[in-house]
Formats: sequence, structure tokens, C-alpha cells
Amino acid sequence: MRRPIFWIRDPELIRQIAVKDFDHFSDHPINIDESHEPLFGRNLLTLKGQRWRDMRSTLSPAFTGSKMRTMFQLVSECCSDTVNFLEKEIKEGKPLLTDLKDMFSRYTNDVIASCAFGLKVDSLKDKNNEFYLYGKEGSNFGKLRTIYFFMLMLFPKLYKVLGISLFSEKFSTFIRKLVWDTIRHRERENIVRPDMINLLIQARKGKLKHDDEVNEKEGYAVVQETH
Repeated sequence: MRRPIFWIRDPELIRQIAVKDFDHFSDHPINIDESHEPLFGRNLLTLKGQRWRDMRSTLSPAFTGSKMRTMFQLVSECCSDTVNFLEKEIKEGKPLLTDLKDMFSRYTNDVIASCAFGLKVDSLKDKNNEFYLYGKEGSNFGKLRTIYFFMLMLFPKLYKVLGISLFSEKFSTFIRKLVWDTIRHRERENIVRPDMINLLIQARKGKLKHDDEVNEKEGYAVVQETH
């Protein structure tokens, strides 16, 4: 509000700060009590100091271009499912979907489910699948939730005193249970899939390393991985 800030506009300078020299710029001006907002308070935007450095050094190898490209096949599968659905609708003589926003939101939901959570869902066929409904709830920033969000950013103490929460307990429980159940199932069955869950499992075990060629080419600041 009344505190002056630097607004970085140059893309190269942004890259220098956010990628190459990230370890010199550890804290963001966001103060969130993670005990009150655990889903929002334990991510890289809100962690501070050494905890932020440890988490960043652990996760940064997962977001190199080469590892992101391995997920292309998952995105391609979601594209094929969408195209196949539309072709089937045409063959059966049904009217084509006219709500493009709804169609692409469902496609995006399927991509996120597949790449981030390791789930195979088809939201065009199963319009009321659980992941889509919870995803819609979590991303629906209406007027009231927008007010809550700015209160959380600007007046965190008042936000906590009022007992406000961005996400319902049911939503938070669903996300946590989904992630942990998927991790346990994969570790138990030795399942490997080119998605974020697999990368996080590797990071959790300390097996995720920066590729030397990527470090040299992209200039990543390499910090000792945490275990």
C-alpha cells in the first residue's frame, strides 16, 4: 500500500532474478499463517528464508524444459479425447457444443488432472466427475472470495481473527487425500508415469537432479538438494 516497491519490466532482468540468481531473492512480500491456510501457506510464494531455499532447490529440477516436454504425451492424450468426443457427437447427429468456455475449461481440467495429479478423467463424457467439481470450486474466485484473498494479502491478522478461509475443509481434505493416496499407490505398486506426481516422488527421495546440460545452457542457480 504505502510501501514503495521496484516493478521489474525487463524480461531479461526478470529471468536473471527468477532463474539464475533466485537464491539471492528468497522471500516474497506475502505473509500467510500456514496453520490457518495450509494449502496456500506452504507453497513457494509464501515460504520464507531457509525453508523457501530448501523447497526451491528441491523442486527446481522438476521444472526444466526437458522434464516438462516429457508430459507432452499426457497433454496430447487429452487433446485426442476431446477431438474423439466431438467426432462422436457429429456421427450420432447431436448438435455440437456451443459453449466453448465450458469445453475448454473441461479440457484444461483434464490436462491438470493428468499432468499434475496423475488422474485420467474425461470431463466431456463424465460432466460431473469429482475432480472437475472440486476444481471448479477451488478456482471460482467470485466477489466474496476475491475480497477474502485481498484481506489475506493485506490484513492477515484480521483475516485469521475473523476465521475466514479461502478453501472449504472438504476441498482441502480432497486435495490432500488425492495426492497422498496417489503417492502411496505408486510407491506400493512401483508405478512410473511422466507427470508431476512422479517428479515430486523423486524429489521427496532426493533422486531429482538438475541436468548438467540444462544448467549450463539455461544458467540455473544450482543449490545443494535437500533430503
